[in-house]
Amino acid sequence: MAEKMVNIKAVFDKYSALGKARQEDVGHKESQVRDKLMEIVDAVGIDAALLRKGDKRNSPLKIPETSVDFFVDVLDWHTSSEAKALRKAEFLKVSADKKAWLVNGFIEYLEKAGYDAKVIAHQRQLMEYRMKCSLQKNLDELHMSLDSIYTHVANQRKSWSSYFLYEDQVMFSEFANNKVVELANYLEDVAAYLDEGRGMEIHDLAMEELKHSSDAEIMERQLRQEQVFQSVSNDERYMELEKERDALIAEEDFIKKKKGRYQQIVDEIQKIANGYEQEIFGDIMPDEPEPHFVLKHPHVALAEAIAYKKEVDEDRKKILAQPPISEEEKERIRQCFIEKFGEDPVEFLKGAKEDA
Repeated sequence: MAEKMVNIKAVFDKYSALGKARQEDVGHKESQVRDKLMEIVDAVGIDAALLRKGDKRNSPLKIPETSVDFFVDVLDWHTSSEAKALRKAEFLKVSADKKAWLVNGFIEYLEKAGYDAKVIAHQRQLMEYRMKCSLQKNLDELHMSLDSIYTHVANQRKSWSSYFLYEDQVMFSEFANNKVVELANYLEDVAAYLDEGRGMEIHDLAMEELKHSSDAEIMERQLRQEQVFQSVSNDERYMELEKERDALIAEEDFIKKKKGRYQQIVDEIQKIANGYEQEIFGDIMPDEPEPHFVLKHPHVALAEAIAYKKEVDEDRKKILAQPPISEEEKERIRQCFIEKFGEDPVEFLKGAKEDA
């Protein structure tokens, strides 16, 4: 049996009744309640078009009757600190339980609205990706693991080992701390190598993509961009819009209300730039095609970073294992330096420090 569908009025009436039951002055219009609901929809990352009957942003909503209570709860939650964090895209300030509640609620909506399994699975993926659900799960587990280490070390004398002396606990806590610091340094190095590796990978792919563009096309695009930039730099309206756009981006609460204005600004900026390009060149050059980058899987990138860290550490051990340079060898190196640069290396380094 098909699910009965209702409109936003059903949600509005129940939400208003909730306020009256609490003796609160809700004071909202139906359109305002809809806007509040759509703010959460935008924030969680679900495709808002799936909730509408038409293609326009203000098209009526189609709501399964069984989802009305969920939407009322979302509206009631809208002013909470977690909801504010969600609307500001501060996703790690929203608890994992609350994210699961949102995802499951919208998934149930899609199921009752009759969407097929592929669409539903894709929307779940989009919501969990946007709200950083997997990252938060791992960070929460990391936090628990670190807490567990501290608890174990701090309570060692109270646990199974009743023979632990106070002095033993002092020594063990120092040992534990050194191990944690060692691990932290290791992780910091692996993260740096992972970041460096990704940067090199993206650079190489960009260079490869550039090879597929002709020199003439690249030069024409650069020429157009330079001439259009010179023109828009003298356009007062264009410069005003750029300042307003940058100010909007810098503000914390970007999702709420400002998203529409931001898009208006971007569209007007592009329209002005296109106008100058049309005027100067007689046409508008098509946008560059999106690059088809295929990046390494995170497992591969991480494995390479770990392997590189191991290689660096082994090289460092080999260097440290070498016998120290003898006094005769040091003197030979010093004489070679003097012959080449005409100055003792110690004096040379002193001068370099003073210049710096």
